[in-house]
Amino acid sequence: MQPLTDAQARNFVRQRLPGREETLLRGLRDKMRELAETPLFLFMLCHWAADKVVDVPQQPGLFFREYCVWQAKEKLQKGQYEARYKDYWKTALMSLAFAMMEAEPLYFELKLPRLESESVLKQLINRVHTRKEEWSGEQMLEELLEHHLLFVGGKEQDTRLGLDASKPEQYVYFSHQLFMEYYAAEALLDLL
Repeated sequence: MQPLTDAQARNFVRQRLPGREETLLRGLRDKMRELAETPLFLFMLCHWAADKVVDVPQQPGLFFREYCVWQAKEKLQKGQYEARYKDYWKTALMSLAFAMMEAEPLYFELKLPRLESESVLKQLINRVHTRKEEWSGEQMLEELLEHHLLFVGGKEQDTRLGLDASKPEQYVYFSHQLFMEYYAAEALLDLL
């Protein structure tokens, strides 16, 4: 995918936030300006800024933090789903992203087997919740999947290796690598 040109970015913002494209795009500097060439990021920026008259954070990490918190609150206010684990969403997403980062030492593995994801979340529950028996990693994962930052997909199995192609293993993915990188960075920040 090619980066958006300045004209394409302006047109994109003009369609979503008529009359605000100059102000919004002019306020972006350095890395934020570079990220605005990415359609997903520009969509997030427009979505977030639609009902705000504030300056856009100038660091991508701060923007992602604000966007993710804002998106979660917006969905809760709209009553789009029950949120039993909502107080642990961020920590859970950080744990999954960090586990994906640890999965392969040379580069980020952008997926984690579903059962391993559930195990990571169960370990989190065991660390942070006093009534562990009432909560499950599987239920927490289902709630996170409803949150729209994660999804489950299958992996094509190679029949040449003797694996059953009719039962592909399910993997958990972040909806975009940018989200995975953001939450992994948040997890690393907590370790410092």
